[in-house]
Amino acid sequence: MSRLHRIARMITAAAALGVLTSCGGGGGAALLLGGGGIGGTGISFGPILLIGSVKVNGVTFQTPEAEVFVEGQSVGKGDAVVKARLKEGMVVTVDGDIETATSGKALEVRFDRLIEGPLEGAPGNGVITVLGQTVVLDANVFVYRDNGPGDPFHTASAADLAPGQRVEISGLLSASGPVLATYVRILDDHFDPAEDVEVTGRVTATGSGTITLGGLTVHLPPAAPVIAVGDTVEVKGTVDGAGPPYTAVTATAVALEDPVTADPDDDAEIEGFVTATEDSDADGLPDAFTLHTGNRVVVATGTAFEHGTAADLVPNARVEVEGVVGADGTTVTADKVEFKETRIRIEATLAGDPAAGPVTFFGGALTVEADDLTELEGGPADGDYVKLSARRLEDGTLVATEIEKKSDTAPPCGIAGEEVELQGVAQGLPPAGTAAGDFTVEGVKVVFDAATAFEPPDLLARAADGDLVKVKGCWDGAAIAADEIELED
Repeated sequence: MSRLHRIARMITAAAALGVLTSCGGGGGAALLLGGGGIGGTGISFGPILLIGSVKVNGVTFQTPEAEVFVEGQSVGKGDAVVKARLKEGMVVTVDGDIETATSGKALEVRFDRLIEGPLEGAPGNGVITVLGQTVVLDANVFVYRDNGPGDPFHTASAADLAPGQRVEISGLLSASGPVLATYVRILDDHFDPAEDVEVTGRVTATGSGTITLGGLTVHLPPAAPVIAVGDTVEVKGTVDGAGPPYTAVTATAVALEDPVTADPDDDAEIEGFVTATEDSDADGLPDAFTLHTGNRVVVATGTAFEHGTAADLVPNARVEVEGVVGADGTTVTADKVEFKETRIRIEATLAGDPAAGPVTFFGGALTVEADDLTELEGGPADGDYVKLSARRLEDGTLVATEIEKKSDTAPPCGIAGEEVELQGVAQGLPPAGTAAGDFTVEGVKVVFDAATAFEPPDLLARAADGDLVKVKGCWDGAAIAADEIELED
């Protein structure tokens, strides 16, 4: 019996006793032992993009020999089982051979849900609540309905979600606590409080015999593990009271979530949210960061970045990391970090209240929404000088991932101007050789002249409309007079 199967049996036995001591993935993955133990050479963690074979993180894994595990239990092996038990949107861990950048062979595929329980409140603005957890529906969320044994994954839509349903959620756990759902399945139109529920979340408070996960109080079983604020745990149990709302659960099993784990020197591909960063040399750029899975990622000298830079590594940035697993089985040294959404960055005076609605910059030329995934640092308010990171939705809307107050007022420049920085998509770039001119970044006018420093020096020859650029300069109320313009993408 392989070590992996021994651990699976140990977990099953512990669950029967009412307490789990560990489970893996920090957002849907079970404990995974890579390469050396069962002959695999790599792991991939993220949402399924396509079923037939299994496509995760851009790699299409062939599955004729893949064993499928659902909630820690083997449900069979091979292509037919994959198609019957796995669906697009599920966050899974694939263990196998990553043969090229786009192809591989899966030996095991593991799926563990994040939440199963009652949907409360009518879905609005793409946000639902389940067991006290805020769930933000991804722009590309896959929704299914269980119509019984013959049709357990009937295609549905977010419009079919309604209060009182029993739902299953898979997705990624953000730095600020809410879940980004990539998969939702309606299990039943009516939730029965007598049935078991399940929730994975980050601990926000601890008490005597209790922990709090967002809006949910969990009453712990007698032999629960030691749990601290900030830990990610999986809880199984039953709701207290008839509800709704359902604000408490009596746990029958509790597990601390382990990072995605593999053998040293295995290849790793992990998609997730940045939850914390490290800057050991205090140069303003992270040299390591932590993902929501609990995996620490080292930024090396040769680490390549796509659709952003190291400066964009902030809490709630959604990234895909490719690299090599270290000696501890969980640390990954990154070969590449890809930002899953275009990274917009602003340092300027904020207009509006981010806690109440959208905010604007540059005299209203640029609007940014704030949602349940937005991290607010330092209490930013109307008129403050802030540093903001944002992502772009498919419809073009910018949504802030982090807004950090830098000071009460902006650093002055010029005549009644303020120092600003703006990273975004350029449009209207003039032809190469233009000594003085203008273009826009995210709709904000940028002017330059012979004193402006370009990086690279031939930027106008190399850049095209739609490229990501960073501008530093002086905002005078009408345009940014650029001191520096840098090509980022």
